Amino acid sequence: MLSEFEAFLRQKVIEVFYVSPGSPWRDTAWEIFRSATARGSSLLAVLRQDRAIAQPSPEEKIEAGDKLVFFGGHGPLATTSKN
Repeated sequence: MLSEFEAFLRQKVIEVFYVSPGSPWRDTAWEIFRSATARGSSLLAVLRQDRAIAQPSPEEKIEAGDKLVFFGGHGPLATTSKN
């Protein structure tokens, strides 16, 4: 079982996605990432200024300058609808 888990981890990736001031994700609630999680990408933490937020509340908004740390990559953001 452990070897299967190790193989799974090797196939996945941890990525950091920077939210630029002009990003369409700015001012979007964290709730939007539930659908990304369902497609294999999980938000691990948000790096904001000098702190890390491990479990942001779903109502909290993404801010310009945030760094979103994903397990599984940020690819599902491309297909996640903001509506």
